[in-house]
Amino acid sequence: MIRNTIITLTVMMLLILFQIRVIADGENGQESSWSDPFQLSGPQTNCYIPAIAVNNSTVHVIYSQRNYTGIYYKRGYNNGTIWENEKLLINVTSGEPAIAVYNNNVHIVWSDFRNNEEMNISKGWEIYYKRSTDGGNTWSDDMRLSNADNNISGTPNIVCEGDIVHVVWGDARDSVGTMYYGYGGAIYYKKSVDNGNNWTNDTRISDTKVKAFVPSIAISGNYVYVAWNDKRDYVNDEIYFKRSIDQGETWENDTRLTFSENITSYIPDIAAMNESVYITWEEDNYYDGVSFIKSENYGQTWSNITPLTPGIHFVGVPKIGINENYIHIAFERGDSLGGDLFYLISKDFGENWENIRKITFNELVWSYVNIYVMGNLLHFVWTDPGEINSIFYMNNSNFGLGFVGIDVDGDWVENNNDAFPEDPAASIDSDGDGYPDEWNPWKTSEDSTTGLNLDVFPNNADEWNDTDNDSFGDNYDAFPTNPNEWKDTDNDSYGDNEDVFPNDPNEWIDSDGDGIGDNTDAYPNDPSKWEREESKEDNFLLILLIISIFIIIFIVLIYKVINGRRKS
Repeated sequence: MIRNTIITLTVMMLLILFQIRVIADGENGQESSWSDPFQLSGPQTNCYIPAIAVNNSTVHVIYSQRNYTGIYYKRGYNNGTIWENEKLLINVTSGEPAIAVYNNNVHIVWSDFRNNEEMNISKGWEIYYKRSTDGGNTWSDDMRLSNADNNISGTPNIVCEGDIVHVVWGDARDSVGTMYYGYGGAIYYKKSVDNGNNWTNDTRISDTKVKAFVPSIAISGNYVYVAWNDKRDYVNDEIYFKRSIDQGETWENDTRLTFSENITSYIPDIAAMNESVYITWEEDNYYDGVSFIKSENYGQTWSNITPLTPGIHFVGVPKIGINENYIHIAFERGDSLGGDLFYLISKDFGENWENIRKITFNELVWSYVNIYVMGNLLHFVWTDPGEINSIFYMNNSNFGLGFVGIDVDGDWVENNNDAFPEDPAASIDSDGDGYPDEWNPWKTSEDSTTGLNLDVFPNNADEWNDTDNDSFGDNYDAFPTNPNEWKDTDNDSYGDNEDVFPNDPNEWIDSDGDGIGDNTDAYPNDPSKWEREESKEDNFLLILLIISIFIIIFIVLIYKVINGRRKS
């Protein structure tokens, strides 16, 4: 009995300690549902553009060398907790890999330069394919899929289900004139129905032959959906959509989804489940933003466009994943100085979106994030520039509900690093005086929710305002509304710049410039004299006054003498 009681108490204590740890982690903004970032690429591998696919708990990642000299493959087990060494899978000039997996079948496609006869980087790129039927242990020979007539095929994408594999890419073989972004004139498609052994002919599926590129593909049952950016109609790119209802045998007409003549819409990513189709993309009106649209009837009609990052710039390259009624979008935010990764979730099929969550905090992350959803686990890969570009991986085991860091005001700066955690307009206060050094990007005083004003002296804790703009803070400035004065040494209410006698509280002006203050100077407008001169008239009057006094005294004395004799 005593033994059972001890065991029970021990278990209860362990549970309490575990609960305390979870609470502490939550308070620190580091929820246990997120794994730590893990570097996949080797220390000498300068890589970017990662792609990811997951089958059950096995994670497959591919990425290309930064200088297009090869493509690497890496496999992880137990949902990315154990990883094999990276493998150089493609050892020729190549890049832009994409990957798809179904059970033990792993399919990859990429852009390949090996057939370039002229060795001209602006042409000769083709789409190649490779597969593994044993979960990535062994791989088939490389297979050329496209035939662009020594032009350019690029930005491939791939999906699969069962033995059917679908591939799309941008292709410049039909282009007239200069090719756009190096790729595309048209969107091409082909498929295999026998797990990649044989393929249909190249098929142009876009109605246009020029300026269509960067396609994304998704499947749901017999439906095949493709989205891409297209510049056929206006000076800006727009998002176009196309569908097949018979596994890619026939295709309906192109559907234009965006109509923003002054905004470039590009780099779409598409996902589908049951009758729903979801697309996200980057919008660029000098700065960037992420937008979203959906269809709930197999792509026949579409919702209004939802801007997901209004008022927030330098964000883009979004990737989308879905499970059940949850929609997950990951994207990057940054400029030439770097940035971080962010995450959005909708729990009601894209009707509403929760606050943006920051999932990395090293301020070095840039571009090419990718996301894959398997069950209730989210998998992320991205490029992180250090001394060389490296590929990193991280997962979330709670539908993305946990997040790294807490950001109450939604200004992209976690509370621990935010000097104003409840005000989205600012986050930095170098001198700790309660006044921000600067506004957050694209914010002004009008965005402040707590009435903040900028610190004119961000490195001086004793000063923050300069009303008269004379470079002297109001706390020090004896004349805060006079830009010509700031100091009054003798405290006579006249500034030292104006005060001719800055150390004499009784003098401050010298009208005639004779060095004698006007208050003392008997002749303030005559520089030749300052003391009053005694005149002859003045002397005569003085003598007369003295004589009169003596006479009066003499008369008084005589009067007293005479008076005294009379009394005697």
